[in-house]
Amino acid sequence: MSSSTYIRPESLWAASGFYYQAIEMNVATTGMYTILSNSIIDTQGFIYNNSFNTSYPDENLMSFDDDGAGSNKQFMITVVLEAMTKYILFVTTYVGNTLGTFSIIGLGPGTINFLESKQNLYKLQTDTLREFLSDKMQYLSKRKE
Repeated sequence: MSSSTYIRPESLWAASGFYYQAIEMNVATTGMYTILSNSIIDTQGFIYNNSFNTSYPDENLMSFDDDGAGSNKQFMITVVLEAMTKYILFVTTYVGNTLGTFSIIGLGPGTINFLESKQNLYKLQTDTLREFLSDKMQYLSKRKE
């Protein structure tokens, strides 16, 4: 499966494509949640209400972060999420044309469900990444129960 990319116009690497992974998420309990990444690559995270469109990256954007988790170049987003609402966690890299594995950690008052996005705009980067994310998401979901 080929990797999905988009062009980020405000970037220092505007001519570069940025690989991304879109993950659908929802919560069982309304409240304040923290979503952070863990990787050896420099990640950025964006949370969208309901959907994401690579042609209009500001549309439905609720929150984003680049290095909020500290000096390890990982994102950390703290945001109020409502139960029974679909959100898209959009994970990408700071530097263009960069691939790598990552895991997502979610903390909050209730269970966070992470699912492969079903929208046509979102393709998984590789089969290996899909398996890695699936294992991590299942582990994090079970840990919160």
